[in-house]
Amino acid sequence: MANTNIDDKNIYHKINILKKEQKEKEDKKRKKDEV
Repeated sequence: MANTNIDDKNIYHKINILKKEQKEKEDKKRKKDEV
């Protein structure tokens, strides 16, 4: 049980990082479009 819990946290953490990176990329594109 403990192992799956750790894996879930790692997966959740990775997803959060990916979402954050995706959002930053979109923000950069938006700023370029505005200029």
